[in-house]
Amino acid sequence: MYEIYLVILFFCLVLSFINEVARCKYLGIYFIVVFISELLIYFEILNRNNYDWLNELYTVFFCWYYLIEFVKKSELIFVTLILLIVGYLFINERQNLVIIQASVYILVTANWFYRQVKSTNEVPIYKKLNFWISTSLLLWSCVYIFRILPSYFFANEDINFLENTINIIYQSMVILSYLIFLKGLCCKQ
Repeated sequence: MYEIYLVILFFCLVLSFINEVARCKYLGIYFIVVFISELLIYFEILNRNNYDWLNELYTVFFCWYYLIEFVKKSELIFVTLILLIVGYLFINERQNLVIIQASVYILVTANWFYRQVKSTNEVPIYKKLNFWISTSLLLWSCVYIFRILPSYFFANEDINFLENTINIIYQSMVILSYLIFLKGLCCKQ
């Protein structure tokens, strides 16, 4: 399954440089970092503990990504800074830090969706790159939260179910999220 994920990431990387809108939003930088880090982890040059700083990097990138989309930049900066400060001060476990990341993604994507619904224009929402990026991040965030919360219970009660079933569902949703990214990278708006 990991190989499928890497292939989809590679296509996202290529399209992020072909698509002019994605190039202007620097999505290629995001996909270069993700693809190279995942390749290094796949070939065991890096270990999975590197996800901690990578997740922080991804969170900062998408906060910046949405920052350039918002008219009222101060509110996004404020909410993001508060969440990141709370994360650094009070969160000691990796799982909790990623819950902060998922929460930030939910906030910025929900804000983007709200603004799109509030101020409609002539371009249908499904033809916009940001619609697909936001949908992908929202899907990943919700699935991650639903994966991590029961893991505390299943780690004690049914480790086999946790390691097999829940992880397969999560990996499938990550692949679906990047397929949604891929669809978005085909948009011209």
